[in-house]
Amino acid sequence: MRLCSEKTSPVQFHGQTLDKDEDYWALHVDAQRKMVKVWVLYGQNKFNEALALMHEAADQEDSVDKHPVTPGEVLPARELLGDMLLMRGKPEEALAAYKAALEISPNRFNCLFGAGKAAELAGNTDLAKS
Repeated sequence: MRLCSEKTSPVQFHGQTLDKDEDYWALHVDAQRKMVKVWVLYGQNKFNEALALMHEAADQEDSVDKHPVTPGEVLPARELLGDMLLMRGKPEEALAAYKAALEISPNRFNCLFGAGKAAELAGNTDLAKS
């Protein structure tokens, strides 16, 4: 039996994972659902609401260890938070988000690049170079 179909909404999929006692996956599904909503809100110029929800999704995703048979998040929420903060002209906050993301997922190119850009914009040229 398939867990979801093309007609299954993210809310239904989250409920189905909970119904099957798949709490680990339910948490990830919920975090991913929130991240999609974040970018919709961002596109609607609801920046404060989007940032608040992205913080929530990042905290939620960070609250569990990586499953042993998965490669990790394709786009970690904490890294996306850094991207969003950088886009909003908050390089110091973005740098903190990127640093936190790198502690969980070291050596991610996009995260290292974002951290370097954030450090440069924050005026920390030595850190940006490293």
